[in-house]
Amino acid sequence: MRAATLAGAELLGIAGEVGSVEAGKLADLAVVREDPLANLKTLNGLGHLRADAEGVRRVGGVAYTVKGGIVYDAPALLARAKERAARSAG
Repeated sequence: MRAATLAGAELLGIAGEVGSVEAGKLADLAVVREDPLANLKTLNGLGHLRADAEGVRRVGGVAYTVKGGIVYDAPALLARAKERAARSAG
């Protein structure tokens, strides 16, 4: 994790601004509902399919995205994007 975040910022000389989640630093985050260390499919933006005795359902995925200090509801954004695409397709 450090190699993908803080180490890169240090190499670029911008570790004081980005690279770790700290007060005063810029950070974009993806908030997921499940433990990605237990199941990497959780990090798929749309989630993944899970089959059990109750049937097949979509689980996981990004619940919220935080960009520039603004919290975005990922499923709501996806729904709006689909609506716009449908209108554009006519």
